[in-house]
Amino acid sequence: MASLLHEAVQHAQAGNRAEARRLLWQVVQSEPNNEIAWLWLASVAADLPEYERALTEVLRINPTNQQARQLLAQFREQYGTVMPA
Repeated sequence: MASLLHEAVQHAQAGNRAEARRLLWQVVQSEPNNEIAWLWLASVAADLPEYERALTEVLRINPTNQQARQLLAQFREQYGTVMPA
């Protein structure tokens, strides 16, 4: 999966968000504890619930991830919680 993640990151950096998302979803489906894949997925999220879910998954895996904590706090300050209960 490392090469798939690498390919997804390249697509994200090139601005190919849809392809990056497609590949990142493949990575997290086979590796649900891949913190880096979830963080990248947040960066190319299609909508607010997906963004929130990805950051929440990063913190589930690593509660001390400061980047995810800060982004999620900013998100919730602006939007509240948008994930379905």
